[in-house]
Amino acid sequence: MAAIARRSFYDLLQEFLRRIGRGTSDTAWSSRGQEILNASYLEIAARYHHFELDVESTLSLTTSNFKVALPADCWAVRAVIATTSGGDYAGDLPLSEVEFNASLFDAVAGQPRRYARFAASLYFDRKPAATTTFALLYYKQPTAADFSVTPAYSALHRIWDDAILCAALARASAAIWEDPQRTMFWLSEAERFAQSNGQPALAVMPIAGDPARSTTGFTIGGKQG
Repeated sequence: MAAIARRSFYDLLQEFLRRIGRGTSDTAWSSRGQEILNASYLEIAARYHHFELDVESTLSLTTSNFKVALPADCWAVRAVIATTSGGDYAGDLPLSEVEFNASLFDAVAGQPRRYARFAASLYFDRKPAATTTFALLYYKQPTAADFSVTPAYSALHRIWDDAILCAALARASAAIWEDPQRTMFWLSEAERFAQSNGQPALAVMPIAGDPARSTTGFTIGGKQG
C-alpha cells in the first residue's frame, strides 16, 4: 500500500464542502469555505505554539542607529539575545514598553541594555559603541492559504490538518445553522486533538517587571511581542 499523501488546502476545501452537505462544484460555497478554512488555520497558528513557525536570525545594530527593522515575516518577538564575536549567547535583553524605553534613552553610546518593539522595528535604549550583533528569536507569520488545484500545504505539521478541518466545521456550524450542538462537537474535536498532542499555548513574552520603571500614573494596556 502506498503512503497516504498529505492533504493540500484544496483537498481540505473539498472535504469541508462534502461534510457540510455541499457539492464540491458549488462555487459560491467554495468561496465561503475558503474564508472559513483560512480563518480556522490562522486561529490555530496563533493559539498554539507550532515549532515549524519558530525562527532564529541575527540583527546587526550599527553605531549610528538605535533601532533596527524586523524581518518581514516576524509576527511575535520571543527573545533578543546579545552575542559574542564568536556567535555565543551573552545574555538576553529585557523587553520594555516603548514609552519607558524612550524615557531611559542614553545619548552616550554603549552596550544596549533593553529594547521595545514598535511597529516593524526594535528600539534600543542607546546606540552601541561598536556594531553589535543580536540573535533574534521570533514566531513567524504562517504562509497564506492557497486553495488552487496545484498542491499547497499548511505551514503547520501535517498532523494539524484534521484539526484545521474540525475548527472550520465548528465555525461553519455556528455561522450557517446556528446549531450549538453541532458547533460544540466539531470544536471539541479540534480541542481534543490539540490537548492529546500536548501542544503548548503560544505565550507572547510579557512585559518584564523592572524595579527601575516608574509606575506613577501608568497602566499597562497589554503585551508586546
